[in-house]
Amino acid sequence: MSEEAEGSSGHIQDDAIIIREEKPGLEEGLVFAQFFDEASEGFFKSMLGIKTFEIIADAFVKSNNEYSFENARMIEYKSKIVGMVSGYTYAEKEGFKKN
Repeated sequence: MSEEAEGSSGHIQDDAIIIREEKPGLEEGLVFAQFFDEASEGFFKSMLGIKTFEIIADAFVKSNNEYSFENARMIEYKSKIVGMVSGYTYAEKEGFKKN
């Protein structure tokens, strides 16, 4: 899948959907946490309480865990983050447990 939609001139179209790597910062971690909780239909917020987004964002900025920026991509449309996707293989998950 192409990460950027290009017009015939080779420039990125204004209405392109962009899938990009996450940036390992707290601000982007909070956005990730909101999408993550929404995808779980509020499960994490019901379990972790009012600090849910901060807890997930803290894990997001660290390497080698299920919630790490290394395992996620942001989806942008018209320069606005509209979604995210996160995933890893079983072998990668087994590696998380060891570290």
